[in-house]
Amino acid sequence: MSIHRSAGLALIFYGIATLAAAALAGTPGGDYDETALRGFVGSGHAASLAWAAVGIAGALALLHAVRGLSVGRDAHDPVWGLGIAAVAVGVAGWFIAAGLPVTFLEAGDHVTSAIPLPVVQAIGEIGVLVSLCGPALLMGAVALLVAARRDLPRWVRVAAVVGGLCGITAPLFLTAFVYLLWAVVMGTWMATRAAAVPAGPRRTAPITA
Repeated sequence: MSIHRSAGLALIFYGIATLAAAALAGTPGGDYDETALRGFVGSGHAASLAWAAVGIAGALALLHAVRGLSVGRDAHDPVWGLGIAAVAVGVAGWFIAAGLPVTFLEAGDHVTSAIPLPVVQAIGEIGVLVSLCGPALLMGAVALLVAARRDLPRWVRVAAVVGGLCGITAPLFLTAFVYLLWAVVMGTWMATRAAAVPAGPRRTAPITA
């Protein structure tokens, strides 16, 4: 399998895994809902941990995805550097999000009965921001750098601009879903249209139309 095609599949996986994990992990965030918070604190938490693991896997997939978006894998390539940062932030964010269910499982009633619900909300919100919005901001910058390449089809560059701006503004949350949609669309184009480049120790060549 070529580096470019597998990188496209990795970007698709990142988009789908992140969307699914963010939607199904149940991490508190958004509007304050006391009923939902009590349900989260009192739940079994196995599902939350499983989806956090899916989110971590998606974040790790970015490391391979940016290989197909970058010109070289070194400090001179901002795309590669931003991609590595996005992976690190994403993994850290999902561990923060998983911290609440792990704490509740390990500490039991001593903690669940002592932590105020607003604190649970605040910690969950931090986890969502770091796991979803942090990588989105960094990869949004990557998308804008990709859009500056004149050797790509116009629609790919336009989509990259939209996806990049939505990634940078991901804390608005509605734009985060458009950004993840861009990741899937861009990954699909990479997987089906990019030129085949044999895997090896060489630097990855830029994507060509």
